[in-house]
Amino acid sequence: MALWGKQDTLAASPKYITRKAYFGTSAVNTTAETIDLRQSNTDFATGDGVVYNSNGGSAIGGLTSGNTYYVYQTTTSGVIKLSDTEAHAKAGTN
Repeated sequence: MALWGKQDTLAASPKYITRKAYFGTSAVNTTAETIDLRQSNTDFATGDGVVYNSNGGSAIGGLTSGNTYYVYQTTTSGVIKLSDTEAHAKAGTN
């Protein structure tokens, strides 16, 4: 892509923002099906895709380590739910 005669060398290789959030079992509320990431300060937004990794431990019930899930930001900033699709996350379902 050229703009005012300048060549954009980054256009062919877009960059992706990578944020990591580490949390212990105490951050998981299985009753409310939420993960409290307030300590991680990730600022995930509804619809953001994340890869869940159990880091060698037991996976959270209903999640599979290595799978991509989509964030649903609850009314409490930093507390999230995970959905199987971006559409479900944006709709606040599943």
